This record gives sequence, C-alpha cells and structure tokens, in this order.
Amino acid sequence: LYPDGHDLTAISLHDMGATKFDQAEFGLSLYYYEQTLKVR
Repeated sequence: LYPDGHDLTAISLHDMGATKFDQAEFGLSLYYYEQTLKVR
C-alpha cells in the first residue's frame, strides 16, 4: 500500500480495521460514477 513506508500511521490504522472506511469510500465513488453515466 505504501512501498516507501513513510506513512506508518496509515498502515497501522488500515491493519486495525479501517477497511470499512475504504469500502464506504469505494461505494461513494461507485455511486458518483453511476450518476455520471446517467447524465450521459
């Protein structure tokens, strides 16, 4: 996720179960993507 390893806090947060936030962000982006498809 971070090859250079400069952001250890983000990696630790991700290991502690921040995948729920990632899923919510992915769902939101998918929703906006579908909205843009409906406009076109």
